[in-house]
Amino acid sequence: MIVTEEIRRRGIPTVEAYGAYVEQLWGPFYRGWLVTRELTGAQDLWQAFKSGLVQEVGIDTILRAVAASLRASHREGVYHTDLNLKNILVCKEKDGVNGYIIDFDKAKLVLGHLPPELVKKNLSRLLRSINKLDPARTFFLRRHWDDFVNLYYGVEPHAV
Repeated sequence: MIVTEEIRRRGIPTVEAYGAYVEQLWGPFYRGWLVTRELTGAQDLWQAFKSGLVQEVGIDTILRAVAASLRASHREGVYHTDLNLKNILVCKEKDGVNGYIIDFDKAKLVLGHLPPELVKKNLSRLLRSINKLDPARTFFLRRHWDDFVNLYYGVEPHAV
């Protein structure tokens, strides 16, 4: 909960945490619960592909929102050790579509920008999640990944 609130303090779009409980099981194993504010209408990124939200609002809109959120977290020194399609929420809101990153229980925080090698590691972790959940690339096409990476680095996908 402390990490989540520090991440919110740094301006990263995530859910507001209200409370937490951690139960130590054995050795390094634990079970935890985090109570957060509900983001009405939010779906994890994987569900957004399967439910049709991505088609409804447009893949470019979704990729831009997620790339902006992830770029902001890296700019603020957040390394998400379990970055995957289920730890990224997308939500249609009055100002458009926004991306929210969640589940920071094992996140690492550094001062300043995240070093490039950790950025690369985080992006690789996200790509592994895509390949695991969508091995045939039925929903998240290879060109979507290329567009996402370009947007992350501030390059318009169609300008390449």
